[in-house]
Amino acid sequence: GVPDRRPTATLGNANVLGGWLLLTLPLTLLAWRAGGLAWPLFALLQALALLASGTRGAWLALLAVAMLLPLLDRRHWRLLLLLLPLLAGLAAVLVAWRPESVQDRAFLWRTAVQALREPPALIDLNGTPDRAASLRLWTGYGPDQQRAVLLAARPQAPAVRADAADWEADRAHQALLDRLLETGLAGLLATLVAALAIAAALRRALRDPQLRAEARWLGLALAAWVLHLQAGFALTGDRTLGWVCAGLLLGLTARPAGAGGAPIPLRATAGVTAGALLVLAAAAIGLVPEAWRQHLAPAQAAEAAFVQGQAYYALAQQQPGSAGRAGFAAAAQAFEQAASLRRYDRDAARAAASARIEEAAADLSVAVPALDRAEHWIGVVEGLDPGDPRLVAIRERAAEVRSRATP
Repeated sequence: GVPDRRPTATLGNANVLGGWLLLTLPLTLLAWRAGGLAWPLFALLQALALLASGTRGAWLALLAVAMLLPLLDRRHWRLLLLLLPLLAGLAAVLVAWRPESVQDRAFLWRTAVQALREPPALIDLNGTPDRAASLRLWTGYGPDQQRAVLLAARPQAPAVRADAADWEADRAHQALLDRLLETGLAGLLATLVAALAIAAALRRALRDPQLRAEARWLGLALAAWVLHLQAGFALTGDRTLGWVCAGLLLGLTARPAGAGGAPIPLRATAGVTAGALLVLAAAAIGLVPEAWRQHLAPAQAAEAAFVQGQAYYALAQQQPGSAGRAGFAAAAQAFEQAASLRRYDRDAARAAASARIEEAAADLSVAVPALDRAEHWIGVVEGLDPGDPRLVAIRERAAEVRSRATP
């Protein structure tokens, strides 16, 4: 896609594409050092793609880390007096280039900070209060579950641009805030431990003349990506590549075979963790019974149900009479299942309402129960967000179908 004329490739967002390229470009330059005529062309293409993505933070992060990484050697610290003002001036120019995006991010950050300072009392699709509200500062709300809490914490009179007033943010666009919202202080602590381990491996590798060149490029990729995420976010694609880079860096300074392994308790913990991750991966790809999958991977099961509902809905639109009604009913059931698995998913609730309305429209003789069910889902969405603008068209369609169904 090309929203705002910025390419997103398959990663769905221009900034995420920038993060992916930010990780690949140093690796390509590392491969270039090893030889081969194709690598300079790849590096040029990746640099042009990074420029075309329009991701200012990626270029700034890459330049900043490339300039500052040599300063790990204390002999070069005097260069800071020259480099830091230069980087600050470049950052100011990039901010002035698109000030509206900076304003949007500032609003998101303020909302996320408010959600962390005073965790909102979330109400799910069933009208049930969040029973773990008092623990959210420590545990967070779970991966990709920021949308509901950011909406609940959003100021009543938001200081946002008119063009952004209807946006629904599903993350804070800042790595630290997103980590706290997803996993709480416990997850942040785990992240810091991992970061310190990676930084220690980088420092050891930079001291080894045989490893220094490779470590510099891996360190450049990781450090620039992390800096880029301070005004953005990561998705599965760049997260996976980031962990691959981290694994390569840790592997540079790993103990050779026969030099002794990790203590037994640590190895046992690693084994249990690996086994648990294997079970979760099996659940995510459907290699366990459906009941297990819904319990172990509810987000994935909900997504599958939602996609199935979309397929039923599209097919029902092409079928007249009772066949169409049955298709819309099947779509509604799939959307309702998705809503039951993701208790704050207003998209599933809205889709269920629309499917029930079209079920009623396809067969007016049995329209009232379907319309009543649609009203239930409309009311659920209004309870979570009274100002949801998308409910206007849904309500108008429901009223139009009810007027035809009522004698």
